[in-house]
Amino acid sequence: MATDIKQYIIDERAKGTPDTQIYTAVQKMQATQKTPSERGFWGEVLPTAFSVGGGIIGGITAGPPGAIAGAAGGGALGETIQQKIEKSVGERETFSPGQIAATGAIGAASEFGGQLAFKAGGKAVQIAKPKVINFFKAISGYSDDAVKAALERTPGAIAGVTKGEVALDDIIDKSALALSKLAKESVEESKSALETLSKTTLSDDSLFAKALQSGAAKYSSARKELLNTFGDFTKSISDDLRGLHNIGVDKNGTLSFSRVNQPSRIVSTAEQKAVQESFKLINNVKNNMSLKNVDATLERLIVLQSKTPVGTPTGTETKAIIKQMMDRLMGFVDGAFPKSYGELLKKNLQKRVFIDNAQELLGGTAHPTAKEKATIAKRLLQLYETGNYSSRTFLETAGKELGEDITGTTAGTILKTGGQVAVGPAAMTSARGAMTKLLEYIPRKSLQNFVRTGEITGDLLKNKPLVEGSLRLVLTGMANLAGEKSSR
Repeated sequence: MATDIKQYIIDERAKGTPDTQIYTAVQKMQATQKTPSERGFWGEVLPTAFSVGGGIIGGITAGPPGAIAGAAGGGALGETIQQKIEKSVGERETFSPGQIAATGAIGAASEFGGQLAFKAGGKAVQIAKPKVINFFKAISGYSDDAVKAALERTPGAIAGVTKGEVALDDIIDKSALALSKLAKESVEESKSALETLSKTTLSDDSLFAKALQSGAAKYSSARKELLNTFGDFTKSISDDLRGLHNIGVDKNGTLSFSRVNQPSRIVSTAEQKAVQESFKLINNVKNNMSLKNVDATLERLIVLQSKTPVGTPTGTETKAIIKQMMDRLMGFVDGAFPKSYGELLKKNLQKRVFIDNAQELLGGTAHPTAKEKATIAKRLLQLYETGNYSSRTFLETAGKELGEDITGTTAGTILKTGGQVAVGPAAMTSARGAMTKLLEYIPRKSLQNFVRTGEITGDLLKNKPLVEGSLRLVLTGMANLAGEKSSR
């Protein structure tokens, strides 16, 4: 195309055409220029099908040599038809003889060497991993995220695709035990650190310093002064409740959710109770600003927030209100408390929120019952469904913290157990039924084999008479995708 444009400029200048007119014409020519576009899975369906079909027909008529020749000819024919389609819809300007010949060679190699057709399987996956993910997603029906996670071939993914639900049950047990241990250690560390800080003499012996260590009535004036200096967090929270959530607050700290002119959206009795309890705890800090009381208050607020269900119409809003209360309190702590006190509270808060969220997904006991494990397993098996991205990414982080491959094992288990397909004699009641079963079974089995062993074929070859044709589809399709062919 560049040569054509250069020649066009030379010719037009020779004719005396003004450069401005030439420039406009060149812009139009460049705008219509098409760049090569990598062909995806569906673009390789015809070349793959014709290659396999040619191999079958050639094998019937002339044995193994005929199968190789038939696969080569069929692949080339399929590529020619595919290029013709691309040309008819405007994706391609000219035929590519080289690409046609390459497809024929791939077909012959696939027929002759199976997995050698795409560079020994594992290497091809490493070279073109995104394409392999899309390939297996398209032919297996699993989500691309589940396929991607499984193809990482982590120990958890291999265990999941090998043992299925047994591996998932095992990872639930290990994760629950590790989480329980982490929670216990966190409580002990927090308690020890609080004891040490509480015994530490503050920078001075002022009433303000003592007000941060004791809830005694004699320090009430100092506490009021601290609120005036660093902000009355209860007043800020009251303003948030009225202005943002239509919740009234009277002088005694009682909340009103059903004001005549501006009723709150929160109508659930349980949620109203959680917000009221949270506000009561926050108010209590005004009378006792000791580090131990602030820490205990934050702990209780975390529990109230986590126990609020997100599935209700206003569950998310209720959680947000309690989170705002914690943020207001921490804002006061940042100003009024010494730096070491504030840093300890923040560290404890982050760890507690993490543990609480993990317990919400993995259970709160070290040894969950069979019923509890069944509930957790169902929750994990939904991780790769649409809408569960945040839970999945959180559990990836949680798994690293706990030293357990939760998401990898889950992905492997999904591949092992999801929509299992029977291929025994009872399932093969007709030619059509057999083909349908094979088209479902082979891609999934190929994917499982690769995750488990690093090879596509694996134990499929034990049933070679049954699955040979369908397996050839997988191998040849992988080979064509690895060929880096374009549709333009």
